[in-house]
Amino acid sequence: MAKIRAFIFRRHDILILTVVAISVLLPYLFVHKIYNQDDFLFHKNRLLMFYQAVATHFDFHPMVFGTMARGYGYAADLFYPSLWTLPFVIFYYFGFGFIASYYGLLLVYVMATALISYYCALSFFKKRQQALFAAVLYTTSSYYAIDLFVRGALGEAMVYSFVPLFFLGFYRLVTDQKYGVFITGIALGIIANIHFLSVYMIVGIVIIFNLLLLVQKKYSLRFLYRQTAAYMLAVALSASVILPIMEQMMDSGYQFMGEDRMAPQGLSYSLGSLISNSFSNSAGVWQNLAPNVGPILVITLIYAGLHFGRMAARTRQLFLIASSFFVLSSNLLFWSFADKTLLAKIQFEWRLLTFATLFTVLLLTALVGKTKYQVGLMVLSVLLTVTFNFKTLANFQNMSIHATTDQQFSSYGNEIIGGGEEFVPNGINYDKPPKHFQTRQVAAGKTTIIPTEIGDTIYQAYHFPQTTTVIFPKYYYDGYRVTLSSGQRAKVFSHQGYVAARIPKGQGTYLLTYKKTALQRFSILLASFAWLLAAVAAILLIARHRIFKSSRN
Repeated sequence: MAKIRAFIFRRHDILILTVVAISVLLPYLFVHKIYNQDDFLFHKNRLLMFYQAVATHFDFHPMVFGTMARGYGYAADLFYPSLWTLPFVIFYYFGFGFIASYYGLLLVYVMATALISYYCALSFFKKRQQALFAAVLYTTSSYYAIDLFVRGALGEAMVYSFVPLFFLGFYRLVTDQKYGVFITGIALGIIANIHFLSVYMIVGIVIIFNLLLLVQKKYSLRFLYRQTAAYMLAVALSASVILPIMEQMMDSGYQFMGEDRMAPQGLSYSLGSLISNSFSNSAGVWQNLAPNVGPILVITLIYAGLHFGRMAARTRQLFLIASSFFVLSSNLLFWSFADKTLLAKIQFEWRLLTFATLFTVLLLTALVGKTKYQVGLMVLSVLLTVTFNFKTLANFQNMSIHATTDQQFSSYGNEIIGGGEEFVPNGINYDKPPKHFQTRQVAAGKTTIIPTEIGDTIYQAYHFPQTTTVIFPKYYYDGYRVTLSSGQRAKVFSHQGYVAARIPKGQGTYLLTYKKTALQRFSILLASFAWLLAAVAAILLIARHRIFKSSRN
């Protein structure tokens, strides 16, 4: 009877979380358009390129999108893997329009956030009611809504789903519980496959936690070994991301490898603005962006600070972690002199609000417990999120922000590759393409420049009286191949950031294609094998757990 009751309650919780997930997307599900947010147009182009790669070539990791970036080709998939946008490809392939497919992708993300945070909270608190409460509060966070609908940051929005899983695994490592290595490795491997910058932030946080444990004399060799095993698992699972990125960085230089600078918008974001914006339950759009955690969570931090002395030890720890992340999400402390350092890679210090949100939700769950306030706070949180989204939609409309529709999505903003243009080779000004690529074929001594052609490949006939360097209108990434009609391969190299090849004298044809490097192909096989082993291990662990439970009963 107890098992039946638990099963019914669990299904009841999932139904509630499904309703909450749908509520998070209100009112956008009914507007049939997407207002152009900070990163949306880049992700729009990335989604369409990935759809083309999967639908045409059945390639789930194409590395370089050949027609992106005005036809020069862009390694968006190499540095920023697209596999986790596969739900969009599926929706779009089966006839849903671009708008419906995009919001379908967001619904999958939000549902994943709700379910993952629910099961993580259930593991942490051991109580179903507390798990449901934490999941609802985390899923309806203001900062999550900002990532989804104001910034259009698909990668960070998906990472938001797996941050609870990582910290659950890390908590199990610290407390020497079962499955800590496996959970931590899986979570970090997934995050690395989604958004590598988030891994950078998490690594920094882990280093700080390790130092704190060391100072508190709570460190042990077993903890170090288990951490090492978890991170080795994560590296294996993300080999198809880490190895290709390292290979490209060793071969050429790219914009993101330049001087690290904090964004001015981040350096000017004060703690007072963060607190007041959280109370306002709204966030401006574009230049008026106002990141925050919402009124419920900021009140939680204030309340916990005032009652710090009366709280249990674990609750105090949660408060210290949550409040630290909250303060560090503003310019109050060291960010002004972190500019031009490795810390500046995060660009905006308020990206730490993801972690502030998680730990403040855990803090509130610990404070509320199983009291009568749980249901009221859950309903209030959902209502605040819906209200937040209506305000954001009104802001877009009042500012006359351009909206993408099913009628013009394929013809607007196709040149956008992200504000930082991070993956453009060094020395290239993306906004000012070279004039010689816009004219007819030009011969200059032993160099021939091919005019711009939109396509994944370039195929042309040639007749050269001497060995000639041919410069192609493609950004150089290691992996391009030039094949001659004779079957030979020409030597390919970078010429001021563009693909170039030495074509021997004579006549024939040449074909330029991106074929991936040997290391890229190996890394995909290695990561696939690691994921297969991880899936088998997960199945065995679940089966073992169920057998153990049934034997005890």
